[in-house]
Amino acid sequence: MVGVLLLTVLRKPRNVAMVLLSVLSVVSLVKFVTAAILLRSWALLLWVNSEAVFGILLGTVILFIVSRLSRAGVILIGSAVAITYLVVVNVVFPGNDPAAAMTIYHWHYKHLLNYNGLAQTIALTFPILLLCYLWRVRKV
Repeated sequence: MVGVLLLTVLRKPRNVAMVLLSVLSVVSLVKFVTAAILLRSWALLLWVNSEAVFGILLGTVILFIVSRLSRAGVILIGSAVAITYLVVVNVVFPGNDPAAAMTIYHWHYKHLLNYNGLAQTIALTFPILLLCYLWRVRKV
């Protein structure tokens, strides 16, 4: 979804790879620092697993293919991806209970409710805002 947003925002599609790499680097750094603060030392790199790496690689390949489409095609694919994400996260896998992961955290205060709530809010809001943005720019 971030790649589609970048394809529609940036004037030159060749800049998308550099900007996406920068975004992924910043996100990885923030996630690593957050994991270092919140998680036990043995669980520090659990978020770097084969599923995450596969998802990043698959998303990069799909973004490369989508970048060859026309602007209308990019908007259509982006809308389909955002809607599919919302359906999968909220209908197919509705139980986002963080209680199962509590054993890897070394803080047992209520900070996880705020952190998990923020993550869920962003995960719900971003696809909806992307759909609104794509709807707005579809005729431009």
